[in-house]
Amino acid sequence: TKRFLIPYKSLAKEKELGHGAFGVVYKGTWDGVEVAIKELKERMDRKEEKRQFVNEAKRLCTLRPHPNVVQFYGVCIVLRYCKGGALEHYIYSKEEGRREEMDIDTIHSILLGAAKGIRHLHQQGIVHRDIAARNVLMTSKRIEEAEAVVSDFGLSREVKEGNGAQQTRSRFGPIRWMSPENLERAEYSRKSDVFMWGVLVYEVVTRQVPWDGCTAMEIMRAMD
Repeated sequence: TKRFLIPYKSLAKEKELGHGAFGVVYKGTWDGVEVAIKELKERMDRKEEKRQFVNEAKRLCTLRPHPNVVQFYGVCIVLRYCKGGALEHYIYSKEEGRREEMDIDTIHSILLGAAKGIRHLHQQGIVHRDIAARNVLMTSKRIEEAEAVVSDFGLSREVKEGNGAQQTRSRFGPIRWMSPENLERAEYSRKSDVFMWGVLVYEVVTRQVPWDGCTAMEIMRAMD
């Protein structure tokens, strides 16, 4: 994996694109190429977040390239810069000009692209575990021309041959997108990713947050 090590001084950060529980993503350049740079937040002391960050980097190092999976360049985590940003901005944003109408062909292209990306991950022995509109990036600001690529592998896990379910010690996860077996028994598999893709379909078609207005407890009771 030494070939993926990128000297920090060769990166130039420009602006923050977004942040999550433990990481911050910046737009920047690396040797003249527009990239997205993902870093741990400052003063990040929790071992679990550090472990997820390192595991994401390790998985990306072994992942074969695919047009519907965000391209990885190296560590510190440096990825392809997708000019369109996250799909969620196009379906939920209240900013004028950001929430675009999508015809059936555009919807089909986005969902098919995400499905191809997920299938590629599964073929590489990886379950994503966080499929949602916020983690699907668009390669262009013109939604009808953009390619959908799957990103953010912080919760991903390697899986053994076959579709058998495996368990995780952590109960942390995006509850509104999680499958029943994931909620009840902390089990994950390729099938739980497919369930999440189904929730993504709901997001794109209805432009509504899954289980909107429901508490976590109400969701778990409904799934029981």
